[in-house]
Amino acid sequence: MSAEWVTAIATIAAVIVALALAVFHEEMRNLRWRPKLELLLENRSPDCHLTAMRNEQSGVHAPCYYFRTRVKNDGNAIAETVEVYIEQVLQKMVMKRLKRWRTSFP
Repeated sequence: MSAEWVTAIATIAAVIVALALAVFHEEMRNLRWRPKLELLLENRSPDCHLTAMRNEQSGVHAPCYYFRTRVKNDGNAIAETVEVYIEQVLQKMVMKRLKRWRTSFP
């Protein structure tokens, strides 16, 4: 094999690698650099606050909890466009057994 063929093959391989890096650089970066989020909530003030809510139409008062959560990022990248929602709520029963509190949320 002549030196010209080796040069041609090496050039084609370099172009393929450069194209792959240009197209997939974001996906390859995300394999290594990503946020690792943790939700912090304690069942005491200021994270959890019990107050009363009143229905303006009926005048009925009902207990209402307000929760303030903190989100901690232990990862090595910034978390952008993050949305947090309640997927389920568990109630601690006797013997520390957890029971699903409600099946659906608005």
